[in-house]
Amino acid sequence: MKPGARMKMGAEGVIVLLASLAVLPLIVTYFSRLWREEQYQYFPILLGVIIYLGWSRWKEAPPASRPMRFRWALLCGLPALLSLIVAVLYQVPVMAFLSAIMGLGVLALCLASRRKIEGLLGIWLLCWLLFRLPWGYDEKLMSGLQGLTTIVSSRMLDLFGCLHLTEGNVLTFPGKTFFVDEACSGIISLRTMLAATAFIAVFRNRPMVHAGLLIASGFFWAGMMNVIRIGIIAVAHLKFQLDLSEGWAHDMTGLAVFILAFAGVSSTDALLCCLLKPMRSGSSSGLNPFTRVWNWFARFGDVSLTQEHYDKKALPGERQRVWPAWFRWGLGGVFGVLVVLQGGVMIQRSFGSSVSSEVKTAALEPSRVLTREAITPLGDDWKIVSFDERSRSSRSIWGENSLVWQYARGDLRMTLALDYYFLHWHELTICYRSSGWKLDERAVLPEDGDRWSTVQATLERPASREQGLILFDLFRPSGEVLKPVEHVMAADWKERFALRNLALFKGAFASDDLHDVLQMQAFLVTEEPLSEEDMASVRAEYAHFREQVCAILVGER
Repeated sequence: MKPGARMKMGAEGVIVLLASLAVLPLIVTYFSRLWREEQYQYFPILLGVIIYLGWSRWKEAPPASRPMRFRWALLCGLPALLSLIVAVLYQVPVMAFLSAIMGLGVLALCLASRRKIEGLLGIWLLCWLLFRLPWGYDEKLMSGLQGLTTIVSSRMLDLFGCLHLTEGNVLTFPGKTFFVDEACSGIISLRTMLAATAFIAVFRNRPMVHAGLLIASGFFWAGMMNVIRIGIIAVAHLKFQLDLSEGWAHDMTGLAVFILAFAGVSSTDALLCCLLKPMRSGSSSGLNPFTRVWNWFARFGDVSLTQEHYDKKALPGERQRVWPAWFRWGLGGVFGVLVVLQGGVMIQRSFGSSVSSEVKTAALEPSRVLTREAITPLGDDWKIVSFDERSRSSRSIWGENSLVWQYARGDLRMTLALDYYFLHWHELTICYRSSGWKLDERAVLPEDGDRWSTVQATLERPASREQGLILFDLFRPSGEVLKPVEHVMAADWKERFALRNLALFKGAFASDDLHDVLQMQAFLVTEEPLSEEDMASVRAEYAHFREQVCAILVGER
């Protein structure tokens, strides 16, 4: 190897090393959080499979004779760099992992210019199965599939004469109630089945059409897996009085059904091999047009290597195009700055002053003056049935503390709560959307001579067909009423990436700002939309609750 080539390889190695140092701490945080979710605990196996496939196929790959695809590298590398910058500045682990995946795409393009690695694109696509959709969208997808699983399971149980009652995602049997989300939970889940299906497609180097149909069948077999698992749990309870919904029995049942579903995926793969097999023509004049089209369709995206690829050697004297020196130096400088910033964040967290990271809150402690007896209903219809004080993490999106009153009127149940403290306007609808609710409508209701601007939002849960209603306002102990934002998503993005959330300066901003915003809310869950009479009663009761809270807290001020 020429000296210049060694220098180029060294520069590329330094860039990869700096990028790894910048992203590694956030990646560790990302995977540690992922491990807490039981349905994502398969990721170490998938990560090991990706590393094994990449390493083994790199060693066996023949030399490549194609130049580096710089346009594709820039198309993938620029978003990776921007995502990494945002991830480091705001300490967002999911953005760091997104940057790592796109960075691995750039690395794959560089490796492909040196060797022809079999199924390299498929190996890179497997990395996306480790990416968790942010803001609860993965849970929304799962809740929709759980609703479908509930319906199919109920029809199957009816077919076999199993007495049960279906209510939302709950299956009720004589003497036992099963929640579908619990019966379908655990490490053996839809995500595990999709990962196994994608692995088969990549490991066996299936063409693109074949791989797409096989992965689509993974959704079917995952649904069948959950339906069969629910059926086995129900039959075991009804016929043999065995509880397979908890503990090791639930895990072994899930594993046995997963093996059965995996066998179904393998059989689907064999069927697709038969159906998508290229056609041969017995004519000596060649293939007819239909056969050519079919063979092109069946082999589209085929990445399998043949003996010709191994026999073909790189041309002597062939020169690979490299990145310009100024580009490599500039990129290395950017990654170097990110490494320094990441190191500064880690040092600040480990040895920084505790005073600079303190969150200053209002001197008023609502729990001292707001008790169950301090709040009374407006009329005789509503009754207070319970009162609770709740404490959470200081970083909880719901607020660190809450005082919760449970109201009841007939079949209606309403939660009235005071949540505190926040730094500024807190968009409560975002919290409910992150917990699985779908926002239908949001409106601002001016009241009391425009002093209050109550936000009213209607929600729904498609899986359980529940309807939700929330009313909320925010104010300060000084009596100032906060005006609501106009656009929910704009407020969400503005809050996540506000200047005060920069990792290096977050402590300084926190020391200067006062967290003194309190939030009042009313929340109801019903199976049907509220009538006009019930809606008027809820609004009146919430307004009375708001007046009592403000009178006590502002008066104490």
